[in-house]
Amino acid sequence: MSELGEALEVMHTSAQRWNTLRLEGHEWRKHDALRRAWEHHFDEVRKGGASVQSVVAFKTAGEDAPNESSYSWRVWLAKPEKRRAEYRVGDEIVAVIYVGAHWWSRSPRGFQTNDGASNSRHGFGPAEALLSPADYLTSLNLSVEGRTTVLSRSAFLVTALPRMPQDDPHDMTLHMLGTGADRYRLVVDVEVGVLLRSEAEFGGEVFRIIEADAIGINEEFSANTFDGERLRTGELRLGERCEWRGTSAQRRKVGEAWGGRLRTQARVYEIRMAVLPE
Repeated sequence: MSELGEALEVMHTSAQRWNTLRLEGHEWRKHDALRRAWEHHFDEVRKGGASVQSVVAFKTAGEDAPNESSYSWRVWLAKPEKRRAEYRVGDEIVAVIYVGAHWWSRSPRGFQTNDGASNSRHGFGPAEALLSPADYLTSLNLSVEGRTTVLSRSAFLVTALPRMPQDDPHDMTLHMLGTGADRYRLVVDVEVGVLLRSEAEFGGEVFRIIEADAIGINEEFSANTFDGERLRTGELRLGERCEWRGTSAQRRKVGEAWGGRLRTQARVYEIRMAVLPE
């Protein structure tokens, strides 16, 4: 089987290749490029005759606001239906636990739950883009550029181009990877098929990276890991509304194995995660 065939198979069957999964990582954004990609995407949709009303808030904080940002996230998953995530929304940290359709969530704004109602949903943060690679296969043309090693794991280097035109201009399948990208660079774990890194480009400029910094496969989690009632009782303390560490002077090497190059991105700022004891 060709490397492309192997990559397609492992991505398609990823959900069958693990029982528990733990990922810790970060999301990096370049805000002006992200805005251009988003606006170009919806301009093209409108040119195709679709009626689209796009409402997006791009936060600004004056001329001195950083154009790049990086925030941490963590997720835990256990089959058949348990999930937990900690990630940033706006200037706040959100913790959410799913057990089936039932979810519990806490942030500095307070506690929320759907009490199992099937018509109420909750976000899962940027890591969601890495977890279900099979969802992308009908929307992308893939080519494998070789293999690399990431986090001591063998991985495929995959270049992915959006299929054009899309059958449904309102399709948001690629939203988590980066809406409006004209090319994605994916690092696909050879064993379990999840993405270890995604990179979205528009016009040759990278505007979003979602990357795993640690991974655990088929680990045993404690009984408390998916206990949503601990969020209800306030056992998780989120602390300050936004607690920063790091400056624009800090650097983080982001490996790009395509062409043997190594790109360095500024890690402009990072939120300190408030976490549930495991």
